[in-house]
Amino acid sequence: MLLKTENYVIKPITFTDLGADYFGWINDEEITRHLFIYRSNLTRDDVRQHLQSYDQQTSFFLGIFDKFGKMIGTHSYRAAIQHKRCALGVMIGERSYWGKNVVLEVRRAILNYAFEEDDCVKAEAGCYKNNIPAIYNFQRMGWKSEGIRRSHREVDGTREDLILFGLLRDEWYAQKKP
Repeated sequence: MLLKTENYVIKPITFTDLGADYFGWINDEEITRHLFIYRSNLTRDDVRQHLQSYDQQTSFFLGIFDKFGKMIGTHSYRAAIQHKRCALGVMIGERSYWGKNVVLEVRRAILNYAFEEDDCVKAEAGCYKNNIPAIYNFQRMGWKSEGIRRSHREVDGTREDLILFGLLRDEWYAQKKP
């Protein structure tokens, strides 16, 4: 999978592609605050094992690169081909790219790939209830809330709900019509 947008290149990465910036991101509490890996204290071996779980055929760990070739974040993609469904996850590690619609632009390309190339009928993802920008981005792209996993995790003594989102291929194509 190699995808290009107006401003970004999205491509599979390997462990050797991950530099100090990436390991800084995954251990930075502000960057990971709303992610599933928050306070996980991931080691290099943990990351290596995680990357080995992607088969590069139906599941990919992708780097998001700006037009100058700098990796600014990652995106995961896992397709369940037999069920025509995929799951997505994103992290923008470079703070200077926050609030610049990177997620929207990159996610559009990945959704087009999922629905056109992998023949997925549904995309799914989730975010924690305090991640207001993510919720806004899901809603802006036409995703529907499909449920809440109540009190899913604890952060700083407070329980947080996980909001599950889904987007059907027909919904995606309907909003792309002129």
